[in-house]
Amino acid sequence: MTDEKLLRWIWLTTVTTIGSYTPHRLLHHFSSVEAVYEADEEAYRQVSDLRKEYISPLLNKSLDKAKEIGDYCRAYQVGVVTPDDYCYPQRLKTMLNYPLVLYYFGTWYDFDALPCVAMVGPRKMSPYGEAATKRIGVDLATSGGLIVSGLAEGVDGLAHKAALYAGGKTVGILGCGIDRIYPASNKELYLQMYQRGLVVSEFPPGTAPMARNFPIRNRIISGLSCAVLVVEAGESSGSLITADYALKQKRLLFTVPGSIFSANALGSNHLFRVGAMACMSYVDIAEALRQDFPHEILLRPKAVENKKRKAASSDKEYLPSFDRKKRPLVEKRLVKEPAKKNAETVNLSSEEKSIFDLLSYEPVLADNLVGEDRSVAQVMRILSMLELKGVVCACPGNRFMKED
Repeated sequence: MTDEKLLRWIWLTTVTTIGSYTPHRLLHHFSSVEAVYEADEEAYRQVSDLRKEYISPLLNKSLDKAKEIGDYCRAYQVGVVTPDDYCYPQRLKTMLNYPLVLYYFGTWYDFDALPCVAMVGPRKMSPYGEAATKRIGVDLATSGGLIVSGLAEGVDGLAHKAALYAGGKTVGILGCGIDRIYPASNKELYLQMYQRGLVVSEFPPGTAPMARNFPIRNRIISGLSCAVLVVEAGESSGSLITADYALKQKRLLFTVPGSIFSANALGSNHLFRVGAMACMSYVDIAEALRQDFPHEILLRPKAVENKKRKAASSDKEYLPSFDRKKRPLVEKRLVKEPAKKNAETVNLSSEEKSIFDLLSYEPVLADNLVGEDRSVAQVMRILSMLELKGVVCACPGNRFMKED
């Protein structure tokens, strides 16, 4: 692919909204990204279902921003993949709003030839969820599965660590630019993924980790995968968004059964009602995947090739040591996050604080915030104010979460 064509793909992502269907309507109408770029206002008006307010940004034909992004990628050896590339995953192309540009660090995998399994769950795990993630993650990785997750705290991060510990393959999908580490506590994991795995983002370098980005990236987590495993999920867990994508994308959906008395399992247990299969061990997933990958995934996991170490007993032990000589080379590509405003630095009224305190860093249904002293209209008004103040973010499905 020529540099000019790549610039037009990047340009299209800068003049439309990432994750939306708008660029795909344009590509369907004009048949190529070059034709989308060269079209004029009259041609754009002929596109079915293209709203008028979306036309103005498309008339800005400047490639300066795209060149800036391209220069960064060349300078810091960021890989770039577009739908025109032979290595672009065909699984993603089954999505109506497939990503147009993927930026990456690490080793690009032949995803379509590998049994990819997404492992997702909450930021705060129960001991049961932690044990299940470690056991299933290690077994999948040593059996030939590629583990896909979101490089977040909790189940996501531990799934990656389990794969790294087992010497397996893993890919982290970011909800921010490739040059950002979020959360900061996952810095060591990010560096490991860069060296031994793969880190991918559809957001251009420099994109901050805004809460609204994470539901958007979840469609890629499920889209890349043959199967999605929800390890643990509360009633309003963001993991359920990934599960919903999995069902829409016709991916296999599994969940680890949880106690009927545990709030941590309310959401994941509910998935059984919509067709999820029970995962009692990695074998349940392996047996399902062997229909399409009879030689790539094993029914009996290999032993972890680490003779000097006993089975890891803590989360930290699952992370292999990083090659310190390569640290400066990697770290210079990353940016330091500016201090962000939070509830403590923003003046909240008493009613705003009462709603804010009911929210968490997982999406919560607005209806769940209604009480005897708060009507639906009042709750929505307060949430709108909190969103304007930058401490709350709206998510799909009328859900809201704290802006991190």
